[in-house]
Amino acid sequence: MYNNFIQSNRQKKEGSRGITVVFRSMWKVAKGKKIEVAMKMLKEESADHYVKDMINLAGQWAFLRSNVLVRLYGIAFTSNISMVLEYFKLGPLDQYLRESRNVQTVHLVQAASNLASALWHLTENGIVHGNIRCRKLMVYTHEAKTFSVKLTDPGIHTSYASSEVHWIPIECYSNLNYAKRSSEADVWSFGTTLWEIFMFGEEIKATDHNQLMRWYISGNRLSKPSSCLDEIYDLMVKCWDIDPHKRMKPQVIMRDINQLLYQLH
Repeated sequence: MYNNFIQSNRQKKEGSRGITVVFRSMWKVAKGKKIEVAMKMLKEESADHYVKDMINLAGQWAFLRSNVLVRLYGIAFTSNISMVLEYFKLGPLDQYLRESRNVQTVHLVQAASNLASALWHLTENGIVHGNIRCRKLMVYTHEAKTFSVKLTDPGIHTSYASSEVHWIPIECYSNLNYAKRSSEADVWSFGTTLWEIFMFGEEIKATDHNQLMRWYISGNRLSKPSSCLDEIYDLMVKCWDIDPHKRMKPQVIMRDINQLLYQLH
């Protein structure tokens, strides 16, 4: 199968945790037919340690079919094992929002709607993403009246960094890795990702994580972005409820955002 791919070594990006590298490639699907794909490959030094994790990740993602989730075409046994994924020329949402000047509020709500649908779809399939972030959203289309994104796989991550506290709910502070197994934790990180979207992908400044945990426990939350509608911020706050059982459910999130989107149109 490796002979069916042509990699561009000049267009590659290292994964955020240094375990994988992603290449832009051409896949020879059939004679005379090629499609662009992204090949997520284990780095040479990671291959022995993470092959099982890569196979498990691919196995989980392979059965998901949704227009709001990045499609996994399959696994390629290249020099190292690779996931063959849908390619997005517009790139990740956080970077796109920082660089584009043509994104309007309605486009941000459309992106929020896509993410809400993705969260609902995963929940319905009994899957916890565990790594919902703005950088995990890929821009699919951007036209005058249409803006759409797709959520990609969570990647291989063995633990959370202290800088990720904003995306981790309070009940997981004693064991951050619990967030990888909790649907309620996905709702919290959904809220923070919405905040990122309405901040146009602005990176959150680094803060001492112990101080930040105390800040959240005391009832503080990220402030409303200037470009954010009141209805969206109210939804964020409900996603950040200290009681995981009182947080909004994915189906309700999807309903409320779609209703707001309908009003904007």
